[in-house]
Amino acid sequence: MRKCIVASAFFASCIFSTASSAYDWNGLYAGVHAGYGWADADTGAAIAGASAAIPSDGDGFLSGIQAGFNVQSGTFVWGVEADISRSSVDTSGNFLGAPEPSILGPVQGAGSADGKIDWFGTLRLRGGVLIAPNALVYATGGLAYGRVEHASEGSLTFLAGPVTVPLFAGSDRNWEAGWTVGGGAEFALTGSTTLRAEYLYYDLGDTSYDAPAAVGAARIASENTGHVVRAALNFKFHSDAPTSLK
Repeated sequence: MRKCIVASAFFASCIFSTASSAYDWNGLYAGVHAGYGWADADTGAAIAGASAAIPSDGDGFLSGIQAGFNVQSGTFVWGVEADISRSSVDTSGNFLGAPEPSILGPVQGAGSADGKIDWFGTLRLRGGVLIAPNALVYATGGLAYGRVEHASEGSLTFLAGPVTVPLFAGSDRNWEAGWTVGGGAEFALTGSTTLRAEYLYYDLGDTSYDAPAAVGAARIASENTGHVVRAALNFKFHSDAPTSLK
């Protein structure tokens, strides 16, 4: 831990020492980002008065583009930013119930659930404070959205046979919207470029759909929550700041 603290302090001092003049945070910028996400997509299935919970989680990578606008007032910086990412974050989980008695002997329920976020984007407000002329720490929050896929199935196994009978199966693909909140730190590398590290928590609400079943239909509800950590490189337009910070 002590080595990590010393290394972090050394890294920060190296970044801060690159600037001899204050970086101008005002204006329009755009850039690219890449990172890692991990998600929770716990699924509930209800059919014929019975229900089961299928816990599932997973992870993956994402990368994309962003654009925003900053306004600086003294040591305070605020603005708005939009981004979109191509994502490979996927989840999976399985459920195996305890054997239950029936007129045909012991029966056991089982199920599986899979999910994937193909696209992930946000529209957020940002607000922060300068801890050095070329270093900003900030909080952020706003709208989150994504194209989400889910698939689930369930079965019953009569253990006396044993005989397995499909119970339900279904899938859904749709755009979901919710909210996100997080924060990060951003450092000016030159008069027109910055490097950022950021964390976001997101909640896209629940995906609900009907899955055809042996009797009627099963009602499926899957959560869409997770976390993202990513790095971003931004390029500022129409800058009045020096072209380099030496």
